[in-house]
This record gives sequence, C-alpha cells and structure tokens, in this order.
Amino acid sequence: MEKYPLFPTSKSETDTTTPVNKPEMFYVRIKEERKRIGMTQERIAERSDVSDDAIKRYEKGKSPSLDTACKIANVLGVPLQALVSDKDLSHEYYLTQIIKILQDIQKMISQELERYN
Repeated sequence: MEKYPLFPTSKSETDTTTPVNKPEMFYVRIKEERKRIGMTQERIAERSDVSDDAIKRYEKGKSPSLDTACKIANVLGVPLQALVSDKDLSHEYYLTQIIKILQDIQKMISQELERYN
C-alpha cells in the first residue's frame, strides 16, 4: 500500500466514518465528475470493471457497494470522499496529502544536511 494513497481502492483504505450510504450525493457527483473529465458511462464501466447498466443505475440513484464506489472514484480520479460527501472535499483532501508529503521531504532534507555537517 502506498504511503500517501490519493485514491482509496478498498474498504480497508478508506475512512470508516465516511458515509457511503449517501446515494443522493453519489449519483449527482459521479455524473458531474464523469462529464467534467469527458468520459462516457461505457468507458467508466469498462475501466471500473462493472456493467454499463450498473453505471446508468448509479447515476439514477442506486447505491453501489463500497468496493465498486472505490473503483469508480479511482477511474474518475477523485477520492471516494468527494463522491459521497455533501462538501467539496477534493481540494482539501489533496492539499492535506501534499502537505504531508512536503513535511516528509523537509524532514529528509534536514536529516541529509545533518549527515554532511
């Protein structure tokens, strides 16, 4: 597993407090994100390994399993939280991950500088 997973791929990698039973958010967000990146329902279905009909049902309000929702989020290039929350978490989530990475880089640079001094 990556140290900084931007896109959770399974239930174990997701925050257990994330409300996954929010089909009213999921179906709105999946369609918005799909259109934003210019993907067809068929292409998302193919890349997330679900049927075309399933994607159509999800966009009409049917709630997918958590694993399927994670796969779709990965295909769309957004964290699962961005699809199931009523808040826009995508930017906040990425910024948090970037800050963690930069802090680790800063720590590594400090350690290397100490070695050479």
